Amino acid sequence: SGVAYLCQLSQYNKYVVVKMMKKMKLLRMNQVENVMRERAILQQFDCPFIVSGFGSFQDKHYLYLAMEFMAGGELFRLLVEKKKLEVAPARFYAAEVLLALEYIHKRGYVYRDLKPENILLDAQGFSKLADLGFCKPLKRGEKTYTTCGTTDYMSPEVMLCKGHDRGADLWSFGVFIFEMLAGFAPFESATDNDRYNKILRGTIVFPDDFNLHAKDIVSQLCTVDVSKRLGYTAAGLEEVKQHRFFAGVDWRAMEEHKIEPPFKPRQLGAAQLKQLHPLKFKSSAENDPEIKESLNNLFANY
Repeated sequence: SGVAYLCQLSQYNKYVVVKMMKKMKLLRMNQVENVMRERAILQQFDCPFIVSGFGSFQDKHYLYLAMEFMAGGELFRLLVEKKKLEVAPARFYAAEVLLALEYIHKRGYVYRDLKPENILLDAQGFSKLADLGFCKPLKRGEKTYTTCGTTDYMSPEVMLCKGHDRGADLWSFGVFIFEMLAGFAPFESATDNDRYNKILRGTIVFPDDFNLHAKDIVSQLCTVDVSKRLGYTAAGLEEVKQHRFFAGVDWRAMEEHKIEPPFKPRQLGAAQLKQLHPLKFKSSAENDPEIKESLNNLFANY
C-alpha cells in the first residue's frame, strides 16, 4: 500500500525506513482501517521479534510511517539465494517467528500475513516480523471474515470465507517451515484452481529427503480441521514449542538473542550508506484533486 525509503535522521545519525502511502490510493483500496491499525499496533507492541515503529506524520496527500531499518533485508532474499535451508537454520528462523506469533496471540491479535517477504533480518542476522497491516484484534471465540494474505499461505477457512482466527496463523506457520526446507511452497501449483483444491484438501507431497520431525510438525499445523491443528488448544503456541522439531532449542536464550544467527547478512556499511545520494522526486500528488475534509478526517491523529 506504499513505497518504503531509507532515510537518515541527521541529528541522531540514525537510519530508519519511512513508508510513504498515498491517501487517495488507500481510500480507493479500502485500506484506511488497516494503516491506522498498523500505526496503533506499532505504538503498543514492544517485542524483539517484531519491527519497531518510531513515529508517523502526514501532509495533504500522504501518510508517512517511520520504522526500524533492517539492514539484512528480507528472509525471502536469503531463501532465493540458498534455494532451501538445512534443518538447523530453518529451525532458528522458525523459532524466532514463533516467538513473534506468541507475542501477538497473547495480546489478543492474529497476524494473518505470514510469508518470507514479511520477515526481515537485522544487521546481525536476527529476524523480525514486519508489515502489521492485516494484524487484527480478536477476542477468544471471535472470528474475522476478511480474505487476506498470500494465496500460498492461506488456510482453507480463510479461502472459503468461513471465518478465521489465530488458527490461520498456525497453518501459515506450517507452510513457512515447509518452504524453508523444501525450497518451494507446499501447495504450489500450475493453476490457481489446482492450488485452491490442494489447500482445501490439505494435500502435501513431501520431498523424499524431508526431515521426519519437520514433516510431522508441518502435517499437524497444516490440518484442515482447525480444532485439531497443533497449537490451537488452550496451551496455545507453547504446544508448538514442545514439538520434537524444536527439541534442543533453548527458548530463554532465543528470547534474549544469545543464539548465534545461522547467516550474517551482506549489507551496506556506514561509508557506503553515506555515499547514497539524497532522493529528489516531484510528487505526483501535486496534480491530484484536493481530498475532501470529511475523507481527510479519516486520517486524523495519524
